[in-house]
Amino acid sequence: MIRSCDVSWLRHCTNRFGSWTYDGLQVDLDERIGGIDLHSYDANCYEVVYHESRRNVIYYEGLIQPYPDILITLHLLPKETATD
Repeated sequence: MIRSCDVSWLRHCTNRFGSWTYDGLQVDLDERIGGIDLHSYDANCYEVVYHESRRNVIYYEGLIQPYPDILITLHLLPKETATD
């Protein structure tokens, strides 16, 4: 997993989920239909104001196997500045 977050006033977090050990013929990743499941998200500190997911597939030079990953982007607003 690779993670990058902008810790300024609006948090923009990007998480990439993929395998460095197995290729896409051994482990395939697929996006969840309907987006991200936030059912168990604890929104005590941040409100999710925007989210998206995208499936990427990389083919490295000299290899025939695909290497998929899922990129998830969240825009989080601190609760004290969130508007209802």
